[in-house]
Amino acid sequence: MFKRVCVLLFSIILVLPTLAQGDDTPQVAIDAALTAVEAQFDERATNFTFQFLGETNDSSLGCPLIEGEELPFSVTALRVDVIYPNNATYTVFTTLSGQVTLLCDNKFEADVLSNQLSAESRCNATPTQTLPAYEAPSTTVEGVFAADAQPYPVYGVSSDGGWYQVASDLGLGWIDATSVTLSGDCTTVPTTSVTNPTADIICFVEPQGGFTNVRATPDGDLVGRIYENEVYQITTRNTAGTWFYIQPAGWVSNTVIFQLGDCNGVTVNDNSVGVGFGIDDGVVATDVTTILEQFRCPADFEGYLIPRIVIGEGTAQVSAGGIPNTLRAFPSVDDNQAPRIGVIQPQRVIDRVLSGPACNQGFVWWFVQIDDTTGWTAESNQSTNDYFLEPTGDSPITTTNTGEPSFDPITVSTSPITELIYSADGTRLFALTTGQGFGDGQTGIVAVYDSAGNPIAQIEEPSGIADIDLAEDINAIMVAARNGTITLYDGQSLEQIAQLTDQYSFFTENPEVEITSDGNTIIIETCDSNEACTGSMISIRNMTTGEIINSTSLNSPVVDMILSQDDTILALMVSDTITFHDAQSLETLSTWEQSDTFTLDSVILDDIAGSALLVGCNNADCSEGRVGLVDVNTGNLLGIVPTHESQVIAIAYNNQFTRFATLADESSEIIERNATTGEETQTFDSIDDDFVSLVYTPDGRAIAVGTTDGRIIFLVLAE
Repeated sequence: MFKRVCVLLFSIILVLPTLAQGDDTPQVAIDAALTAVEAQFDERATNFTFQFLGETNDSSLGCPLIEGEELPFSVTALRVDVIYPNNATYTVFTTLSGQVTLLCDNKFEADVLSNQLSAESRCNATPTQTLPAYEAPSTTVEGVFAADAQPYPVYGVSSDGGWYQVASDLGLGWIDATSVTLSGDCTTVPTTSVTNPTADIICFVEPQGGFTNVRATPDGDLVGRIYENEVYQITTRNTAGTWFYIQPAGWVSNTVIFQLGDCNGVTVNDNSVGVGFGIDDGVVATDVTTILEQFRCPADFEGYLIPRIVIGEGTAQVSAGGIPNTLRAFPSVDDNQAPRIGVIQPQRVIDRVLSGPACNQGFVWWFVQIDDTTGWTAESNQSTNDYFLEPTGDSPITTTNTGEPSFDPITVSTSPITELIYSADGTRLFALTTGQGFGDGQTGIVAVYDSAGNPIAQIEEPSGIADIDLAEDINAIMVAARNGTITLYDGQSLEQIAQLTDQYSFFTENPEVEITSDGNTIIIETCDSNEACTGSMISIRNMTTGEIINSTSLNSPVVDMILSQDDTILALMVSDTITFHDAQSLETLSTWEQSDTFTLDSVILDDIAGSALLVGCNNADCSEGRVGLVDVNTGNLLGIVPTHESQVIAIAYNNQFTRFATLADESSEIIERNATTGEETQTFDSIDDDFVSLVYTPDGRAIAVGTTDGRIIFLVLAE
């Protein structure tokens, strides 16, 4: 029996943090739709599609199964189709903010649908006497209309509970909550205003469009969004009056908001740093991975001093002659956000630099360990042009590109190192190769080393290993054996987390397997149903149960497959075409098809899945390589760079996605280029080694290269 539902109204304070990626994906609305259907079945779907429906002032949001009424304002409506693993699909209509969500599918019972906009579910406020209704929840702003003693539909409440947003023929206005009586169902009225009753000067802002981005600093990292028909009280502005600060969320630009009240009279503070709309009274996240994503350093460290230290043991110390470095719980100089948890004295060598860098407030931050305590400490401050940390003697400030290994190679086996992956925290290096098996057979091997190149362990698969991949969020390594067994191992302990068997047929010689960052889902590419392998099958599966969530087929064998860093985009490369797919529905988003017949070999996606770099040949006899840049959203070719004197077989980004390196097969030449312009920054010419794989080291100062004779060498990059 379905549960009875009313309109699902979500407080904006609770849902804004889920949007922090800087794209136009309506994640808040999608989450609201998933939650609405989950309330019916006690099970949350993991797949969906969505469609923007445009602006409407009909309370039904365009759902043909519900009779709506005219709203006194417009909202942006979306249709979300929620898809369960059994392919059962349920349609939901929602506003862009996710505050109004309507089930709209005949699979639900009639009373479930009709009750959503029933009179009983509406909240009404009746003034006890004639009251002025204001533009925002304050008596200092302009009035909209006079609300007399009759019921008014309530569309919102202020965050302090002191005001209700009501409507009349003259528009929306805010009335004092202490002077009204309520009727109907008022339990789900959404918060449509964030107020600060202690502010001396009253200024509110509201978005000019469907939503407005909120940033940690002016022109800084995106930390949230504010939505249509909502008002937010600001606490400070910048000196120029071009940005306004909402405590604790962040900054909004004057160009995309309307001002209400005395916005020129508020306090000036250029140093406030936003952390988004939290659900814990402003308590900020302390998860290192989340912080590194939120405060990712800009390309080429624009606005910051270029880091000089690296991840590792004893690689940094506090500069001599200065003051102690503060150790904080969060990368911020605001004591309210980032409590001080210790100090590091001048000339003290830090036990270990664990992760980083993060960029915030003009400071470059590193997550470090000292005396069994971990926290964030600043390396530099751009505004004063000061470095507080310096490399130790074993970690030089600059390096010279000699084309020679930076330290002794690691000998793994006598067979080619076909893939190299660093763990999410940079403390493990995984190398894929083969070793002696039974008789004349070979065993697949993943050799594991620490950051200093010391051997830790080996993972062996007698049937051979087809692919490996990293689940970054949980720091786990996935190993796909050729016999169809896929195993997930903890990246530190190497203990088995999950395992699936018989996931693809043995005649699939080189299956491709990708795993999502959380380790919950895998994407498998295998041959189609015949042994000639004239096509490919792509399937999304649950890593725990093996259940197929979605699948599609291609008429040509896949040459390369890559999943974006945020798990939203899947790129599939065949001999002459690249298609970009939604990584959940497998719907094709765009396609690039080359106009010639030259070879394509490999593809990688940038950090926001906005563009793809593809490599292969630039002419028919593969006597010249090429790198192409393709727009993921449109499939348009943005440019081609001819490169190398032979076919390009491998490509890798550095961790900041500011540089990339390509490898040619015959010459074993490696060229590094600027990721924005494609201009060459440096070249490595192999003398005695044949290179087959490459990856940047976690600090970005070297490239680890796998050779055909089973070694890993490290090439130092010039700064």
